[in-house]
Amino acid sequence: RRVDTQTSGYMPPGVRLDAESLRDLATWAVPFHPSEILLSSKKPEDALVKRPEKVLVNNRQTAYFFKPFPPGALTDARTELESYKRIAKAELRPNTRICRLHGVVQNEEGLPMGLLLTYISHERKTLELAVRPDTSLSMRQHWADQVTETLADLHRAGLVWGDAKADNVLIDTENNAWIVDFGGSFTEGWVDKEIAGTVEGDLQGLEKIVSFVLTNWLP
Repeated sequence: RRVDTQTSGYMPPGVRLDAESLRDLATWAVPFHPSEILLSSKKPEDALVKRPEKVLVNNRQTAYFFKPFPPGALTDARTELESYKRIAKAELRPNTRICRLHGVVQNEEGLPMGLLLTYISHERKTLELAVRPDTSLSMRQHWADQVTETLADLHRAGLVWGDAKADNVLIDTENNAWIVDFGGSFTEGWVDKEIAGTVEGDLQGLEKIVSFVLTNWLP
């Protein structure tokens, strides 16, 4: 049943963007109602105890990664939506290996509940976990080249990564490297605070990523 949020104190799922932001969101993002989202799991009841990640839409024809907005995460939601808006409007090559926004899950009030992002079949393997002492030099160079190429594509389009680090690179089941996480944060040790969110900061992070891939050294 519906709950009167004005008197109950109950906060429904969704971040409370202002009316202007919601109108802007409607001009570039595809909305999805929660009823259109199906869980992709052999045990759907698991969603009661752990966050669903892979979901299905369009009559189970399309898989996406679902990233929910935590309650009260208004600033983070604004930052992330703005980042994906810039990506959506940028002239990136279709085969640029980044996580893109494909839709926004919105509740009955139109408030964003979470993002539908590119689903990358990666078996929970980040670049940080994928590089092992016995990883061949050719595979290491392959990953380093792919991350370098993708970041160059972003910069040519006037975009920045921000949180450049090995843990924000996913290795898919075909051993391709994908850049993910455009939430606007940064990680100490990988990028200096003073240049975080800039091309210079991205290049600093890239240098450390390539060094890690080729030498197994973590900053």
